[in-house]
Amino acid sequence: MEKVLIHLEDFTMAYTDIPVIWDMDLDIYEGSITAIIGPNGAGKSTLMKGILGRYAGLGLFKRVNASEKEKALEALKKMKMEDFASRQISELSGGQKQRVFIARAIAQNALIYFMDEPLAGVDKKTENIIIETMREFKKEGKTIIAVHH
Repeated sequence: MEKVLIHLEDFTMAYTDIPVIWDMDLDIYEGSITAIIGPNGAGKSTLMKGILGRYAGLGLFKRVNASEKEKALEALKKMKMEDFASRQISELSGGQKQRVFIARAIAQNALIYFMDEPLAGVDKKTENIIIETMREFKKEGKTIIAVHH
């Protein structure tokens, strides 16, 4: 039987007092790829923000050790971005940034990957790398939730 990882029931989100998502029910299953599709302004990213909660991580003052650096480098290699490891994020193209963001998620070894328009503004090479990575995640039993319009 499939395991439900995320369950929303009568889910509502609002900015100030204006509801933008209301009375939504949603189940996301372990090992699935779920697409959240709709036009700009439909609330896709808002829904994803509502699901996320907080990130676990290093914390504000903890130093990065050699093991953490190695995980990051391996993730960059997986996304074919190791040659850009010493560059600032502001120096990268849109597609390169997208690959770095996915590498960041890989380094965290998450069970669930939230991707907000992972194919927006990327070239064919990057698109292929991202799609293949998503397929690998699924084979590993990881769950992907992707927003796309």
